[in-house]
Amino acid sequence: MTRRLAFALALAATLAGCNLIPKQEDEQQVADAPPGTVAVPFNEAVDVPKDAQGRPIDKGDGPVLQALGSLAGVDLGKRAGGCTFQHSDGRDILITGSARAEDAIARGAVRTGGVIVMLQSIDPIGVDGLKAGAELTDGDLTVSVRRAAGAGENKGGVTTWNANLGVSGADGKQRLYSPGRWVCA
Repeated sequence: MTRRLAFALALAATLAGCNLIPKQEDEQQVADAPPGTVAVPFNEAVDVPKDAQGRPIDKGDGPVLQALGSLAGVDLGKRAGGCTFQHSDGRDILITGSARAEDAIARGAVRTGGVIVMLQSIDPIGVDGLKAGAELTDGDLTVSVRRAAGAGENKGGVTTWNANLGVSGADGKQRLYSPGRWVCA
């Protein structure tokens, strides 16, 4: 074995032991995210908030949605408007957008497992359908927003309704984020 090859192998082993070389599953996870996505490590204290008695605010054992944070690389396509789900604890956990046409597919993004996951509406709904509440999926993760009936509260072109957000994974496990607000422009 040449001296250079031995040095390269020793260096690679050292770096792998120091976690400076990402694990293969981490590379895959980031590779599946939109280009430019910044991975945000899961933080139990922030991503699964608890009430004064120490019980999780969010109900269920389904996928945990993290605060959106950086939206680098997120492309919601041509849009005439969109909505954001804001949890009552202040986290924005879903962003969406759609073109005006009723036959337009709405797009959305959530952060789970540290990376952004792109979603699209199950049916064509356009921006008006999006504002009425939406169901979006990537084939494994499904997110549903149910908002209160009525005209909502309109301030400066932004309309807000009380809402709940449910998320389920491919395994069928569900989590409910409630209460929250569906904020649309």
